[in-house]
Amino acid sequence: MKPPKPKFEDIIAKVAFLQSGHRVILRQLTRGYYDIQKLRIAVGNRLCANFYIKIGVDPGTKIDSGPGWGKEILEYYLKEYNRLADFVSENHRNLKKVLDDYCGVISSKAEYAMVQTYISFAKQEAFLEKQMGDYISFFPICTEFLKGIDGVGPLMGGVIISEFDIYKARYVSSMWKYAGLDVFNGEGRCRKEHHLVDIHYTDRDGNPAVKKGLSFNPFLKTKLLGVLAPGFLKQHGRKPNKYGQIYYDYKERLIREREVNISKYSRSMSAFEAEKAARKEWPDGRIHKAAMRYMIKMFIQDLYPVWKKIELLHAEPPYPEAKLGMDISHHSEERSYGGTAARVTV
Repeated sequence: MKPPKPKFEDIIAKVAFLQSGHRVILRQLTRGYYDIQKLRIAVGNRLCANFYIKIGVDPGTKIDSGPGWGKEILEYYLKEYNRLADFVSENHRNLKKVLDDYCGVISSKAEYAMVQTYISFAKQEAFLEKQMGDYISFFPICTEFLKGIDGVGPLMGGVIISEFDIYKARYVSSMWKYAGLDVFNGEGRCRKEHHLVDIHYTDRDGNPAVKKGLSFNPFLKTKLLGVLAPGFLKQHGRKPNKYGQIYYDYKERLIREREVNISKYSRSMSAFEAEKAARKEWPDGRIHKAAMRYMIKMFIQDLYPVWKKIELLHAEPPYPEAKLGMDISHHSEERSYGGTAARVTV
């Protein structure tokens, strides 16, 4: 006879719950938000694809190459859904009968359900975003540093606090490497095969094994370069700020270096070929990405000592000071933005 399963209440009574671990909880909340966002976007894309099929666009055509009405299509779907939902609830009529009599974009119960799912995910996103805004206020680094940075909202604050472990990051370069912002063999760290590292693990049989894997956190890198960096530039367009200026200063520096290379190459080839060779080595897209990466690195460099001080940890000086004995204070200058001064590293 099998012994009876223990009751859940009995298990709980034996568990010592920890009152710490807030960073881990915030990480689950943040990752959960972006999981729901990903699902909402997928449902929205399917609604747009369904609309394109109705107007005769080939199902195999990429949505980006279609008419480009994505936002307008979703807004129209939502308005029509609300009208249908109100009509059904007020008249207590069967949804299928209403759709048979209704000539609109939503023509089936399946489409109606997809829009309902999209709205549900959007509400969950808004709910989790509010919860994250309340929860990160318990972290001192948020109230003492992140909230004062234009372009860093509750979502990005949650990503930064939950993904970085300031206790493990001995140097600011450790944070750069973990976020995939460092340079490896003359290239920005990425998913290329020669950037992969050996990862030691234990297989299902309990034997030690080795596999190739990433040496950085891809989720963190995506959010820093794909969300935070564009946010800094948008804020800079509205009101000049420190990190937007860092981007433009570094971008201008790379463009000047490319012009120097054009002059150097022109000694052995025509001016046209020299410019072509220099632009092939440093195209505009590469310059933009390098400037974005540098901007985020300078943001993390500012974040690192403040966070260390808050947690009563020792902050190591930057590499040029610690290893090369350089005084990098002259690399900063005061700039005025709308009457307020900011330190800018260039």
